[in-house]
Amino acid sequence: MSAKVPFVATTALAVASAVLIAACSKDGGSADRPPAVLVEFEELFAPVDTIRLDPSVFLGMTVQFDVSSEGTVLVADWTRFEILLYDRAGSYIRTLDAEECAPGAPSPTFARFVFDDQILMATSGSAYLFDAVGNCLDRVDELTPLTHSYCSRDDTLFTYAKSRVPRAMIYRRDFKLIEEIVLPAAKSPHWAAADLGPGAWRISCGPDGTRYLYPGNSDAVSIFGDGTPQYAPVGYREPPALPEGLERADLSKALQNLSRTYHTAQAVFQVDDRFRLVLFGKPSASRPVEQHLLNVIDTETGSSYTASSRRGVVAVRNGLVYFLVVHGTDAEGGASGPMLLVYKLTPPR
Repeated sequence: MSAKVPFVATTALAVASAVLIAACSKDGGSADRPPAVLVEFEELFAPVDTIRLDPSVFLGMTVQFDVSSEGTVLVADWTRFEILLYDRAGSYIRTLDAEECAPGAPSPTFARFVFDDQILMATSGSAYLFDAVGNCLDRVDELTPLTHSYCSRDDTLFTYAKSRVPRAMIYRRDFKLIEEIVLPAAKSPHWAAADLGPGAWRISCGPDGTRYLYPGNSDAVSIFGDGTPQYAPVGYREPPALPEGLERADLSKALQNLSRTYHTAQAVFQVDDRFRLVLFGKPSASRPVEQHLLNVIDTETGSSYTASSRRGVVAVRNGLVYFLVVHGTDAEGGASGPMLLVYKLTPPR
């Protein structure tokens, strides 16, 4: 692996009063759970490694990352609409090719590792299953609608279809549908379909159940629950509902305006069998350096911890958390391509 580099320390978020937390956590989280504790980034995360992705391979708009149990890195590039694989040191392995299974297959949009490190690729049409090293195994037509948000646990696949009437679809390992669940509506229907962050991580599979995340919520909630979040990060400001009947252009502008003033939930990750991590975008009008808020939830004790970060989380695997640096540096400090800063979650026990 490449040499380790320290994460640039960030200043702490200004401490919010208990009154503010209670007022902003209208979902009842503050009443049912202890309020989140504000901590420094270094109190939650310890540096482990830096992965510099092979600079000889062009990467454009990298919209999604995932990591296998063996450390293989998967990257979705929307500039060329390709899914690329790198080894745990950042060396390029190959680009996935769905035409191995179906000549004329449409371009991929997203992909994730599922089950025992197989890769499930979503396209504008069918889905395609690959083995752990990128060989196409089969075309999968049963997953409809398959969005970019899906996860697996044991031999079960869960997909989240974002729309004004969002649904969770549950499949067996052979992709036979087990159940379709209409999820509770967001407080504003627009938030169910909004894209304000890495949408590939709107659903997570953990020991306390499968959870999905609306951008307007303070936490991910169970697909079998009533849609009420239980936790909120320190200083969280809940976005208001939007009026009905907005045209697409007006809706996009309204959502972006809200993100200037309110926190927007971007992704949920199951770190291990105990901890869940929710990534938020800070209000853009007040985030000159620290763009993100991280809320780490201890599902055993009910405690939660909030920290600020300059970087966004793009993947989690085996207790390791991967932060993206879009414009990285090489070993000599020169400009290079993207790199991943790898940290181990080390919350207070």
